[in-house]
Amino acid sequence: MTNFGVRSFALGLAIMAALVSALSAAGQGRDLQKVFVAGQAELQQGNLDAAERDFRAVLAADPKAGPAYTNLGVIAMRRKKWDEALGFLKKGGAVATE
Repeated sequence: MTNFGVRSFALGLAIMAALVSALSAAGQGRDLQKVFVAGQAELQQGNLDAAERDFRAVLAADPKAGPAYTNLGVIAMRRKKWDEALGFLKKGGAVATE
C-alpha cells in the first residue's frame, strides 16, 4: 500500500470512530451502526460488493457519514479505480471537516 493509501486508511479509521460515536447517539443510530460494522467486516474479508452495498446504505440514510465515503474510497482503490477512489476520499475528508 502506498503512503497515500496508508494515510487515507488511517484517516478512515479515525473518522469511523467518530461516526460510531455519532451513530450511537442518533435515533436510527443502532441500525446504521450495524450496517456500517457489517460493511467493515465485509471489507476486511475482501467482499467488496457486499461492503459497498452496506456503505452506500449508510450514506443513503446519512449523507454526512464521512467514514462510509472513506471506505468506498478504499474499495475503489482495491479495484484500482484511482479517480473514483480519490473522489470518495476527498468527500469523506470534506464531510469530516464540516
